[in-house]
Amino acid sequence: MTTEALIGLLGILGGASIAALGAGFVQRSARRASERKTAVDRAAQSKALGLETAASARAATRSWELYMELVVQDLAARRAVELGTYDAAIRELLGHVTDALYRLAANESIYTTDRGSRSWAARAGLTEASTRIRGVLLQQHDGAVPAQESGVLLDMVKEAASRMNSHLVGESEGLLGKSMPPYLQVQPAPSMPERASDAPAPLPFEPFWFGVPAPRALQGEDGRLIPLTILDPGIWYLAVGDDGDALVVQTQGGVRGLLRNTNGIQRA
Repeated sequence: MTTEALIGLLGILGGASIAALGAGFVQRSARRASERKTAVDRAAQSKALGLETAASARAATRSWELYMELVVQDLAARRAVELGTYDAAIRELLGHVTDALYRLAANESIYTTDRGSRSWAARAGLTEASTRIRGVLLQQHDGAVPAQESGVLLDMVKEAASRMNSHLVGESEGLLGKSMPPYLQVQPAPSMPERASDAPAPLPFEPFWFGVPAPRALQGEDGRLIPLTILDPGIWYLAVGDDGDALVVQTQGGVRGLLRNTNGIQRA
């Protein structure tokens, strides 16, 4: 083989090697980019799931707090509270909180080292308050209701709920990487529904939009104590009637029930 032919062959082989190396580099770069995108997507999904779970736990905690306040009010008024109903309600409400805490503990987007101990310490506060009130209910069942208990019990409920909510806000801020924004911005009042031209004469009760100053329980019209949902500040709700000492309320999501605590509500 001549020198010129050998040089040409080496050139061809060198070009092929460079092309192969270039193709391999492109493939590796594309694979790394794909892996980075997958990791980013997985982190975003984990963060979104964590925020949703923390919000669910906060809603369950608010429901627990409001239900406990209703029970304490019944105790203060010496109204009977069915122990079986109480146990079922607490089991359901605290079950939602516990499930959310387990899901938060498994969320890889939160890296706080002492989160587990803080989670279960806050959960223990809810259990302690629930157990304390159950003991009072047992005394009531025996015919003895301590008159001085209601204020102490309410303080215990509020402290336990506040501790849990503070913990959940901290979890949410850990996911967001910043402080949470103000709880809710007041929304413009929705327009009143238009009346049909052939509608009957107006009823004595005139529907109106209103807001609540603090989270309030919306109970079912069947008289059950477990709230249908929680009315939150910053959202407008429609009062569509009255039922003695309660307003008949319909949410913008279509849930209808009774609002018994109307203190401080603000008309639109």
